[in-house]
Amino acid sequence: MSASTEAEVTKPGSLERIYFPELDGLRFIAFLMVYLFHGGLPPGMLSGWIGSGASRAMRENGGMGVQLFFILSGYLITALLLREEARFGRIALWAFWIRRILRIWPLYYLTIVIGFFLLPGLAGAMGTDGYRQMLRIHLVPFSGFLGNWSMALVAPIPYD
Repeated sequence: MSASTEAEVTKPGSLERIYFPELDGLRFIAFLMVYLFHGGLPPGMLSGWIGSGASRAMRENGGMGVQLFFILSGYLITALLLREEARFGRIALWAFWIRRILRIWPLYYLTIVIGFFLLPGLAGAMGTDGYRQMLRIHLVPFSGFLGNWSMALVAPIPYD
């Protein structure tokens, strides 16, 4: 960790956001593993860039990318909570969760709304009428659960 990053993170009176530029590389690797696992790039294209062994390892270990995201999330959430405790002498969990919700949910629901209007029009280009029917049946009922499954694993809410 560089001295400037340490100063940003450990200064309890600072109102600035916690940002670890060193973790951006790990985030990219985790994203790439998940993306390639779901077939984001043709195998030959990636092999030409990083070699066939590395390409195969990235493609076949997408689950490890998800685990890496969980580790990074746990580390960053812990850093936020420790900073709050250093600043105020206690951790207000409900206030913490409200801040997280206000940060995450607007983009999450915007994505759901865009998907609701955009994807049915693209369904014909994506495949059969069965795909269009599946999208129409499942998009709305499951939209409330799609992004929330990880919350149960990463951040159970203890009661004060």
